[in-house]
Amino acid sequence: RKAQPDTELAARAGYYVALLVLDEGRPEQARRLCQEAATRAPRSDEGLEAQLLVAQLDAAHGSVQAAMKVLSARFAAPGTTLRYRGRLAQQLGDFARRAGAWASAIAWYERAATLLPGRNGEALYRMASCYEEGGDLEMAIARYRAIAEAGWDVRGRLAAAKLLERQGAWDAAEAIYEALASESVMVTSKVPGIVERINIAEGQRAAAGQVLVHLDDREL
Repeated sequence: RKAQPDTELAARAGYYVALLVLDEGRPEQARRLCQEAATRAPRSDEGLEAQLLVAQLDAAHGSVQAAMKVLSARFAAPGTTLRYRGRLAQQLGDFARRAGAWASAIAWYERAATLLPGRNGEALYRMASCYEEGGDLEMAIARYRAIAEAGWDVRGRLAAAKLLERQGAWDAAEAIYEALASESVMVTSKVPGIVERINIAEGQRAAAGQVLVHLDDREL
């Protein structure tokens, strides 16, 4: 940013500086940097993400409805890419959910899931959460269980099991837990090497952060 202060590259870099100063508790400076990125590099990934961050900051310190109005206009604007429309739809769903407008949030999440087919698990999970928060537990359970994207499918089934427990459907919840426990995963290493020691037996539960395998690293 110092070497090329008035360039698009500097504006794009400003978005990452904005994330840092936001972590330091300086939202106004973060907002200014994001506006610069959005103005000077509007079609870059950083410029688009900066626009979303400005809307989040405005919603946090002002009106959610006003932020939704701005993003809705961008969603409908000619030339907006499908990918960015998907990001906008997900953010609009988050704003509507925060406002307790469940039907509106669900509609936006449905759009996000359609526009971002390769990563729709999160949108579908949030959609199911709207049904849960809105009190329609049966639909929430069905939606959670229907999530197919890897990673989000596990979260969805766990959420469904929790709701089944709340309803007293212990057998159905236990069946989900048993199905999840019986599933296997493929563990791979990012570097080649000979396995020196395996620290876990087949079927044994692993704890978060547990070292499962030691590689012979003498040639690494």
